[in-house]
Amino acid sequence: MPLTIFSDKVRFRYKSKNWQYQFDEIKELGLLKKKKKYFLENGAFIAVTAATYYCMLSSILMDLYYVETCNFVLFTPNSC
Repeated sequence: MPLTIFSDKVRFRYKSKNWQYQFDEIKELGLLKKKKKYFLENGAFIAVTAATYYCMLSSILMDLYYVETCNFVLFTPNSC
């Protein structure tokens, strides 16, 4: 069997290689493992999303402004 669990250690076997770890070692490795931070990726996503919403909102407002001015102009002698 490739994995053997004892009361105080774990043994792994794969082909001709053997590894053996104490439970305390495994716990320390988990505590010492650094968590990867995604500041750059999250910042880029927020910036692109904000720019996209800004462009969408400004284009909608420009369309609404154009529709408003055209409707106002339609009732005057000159048209759009």
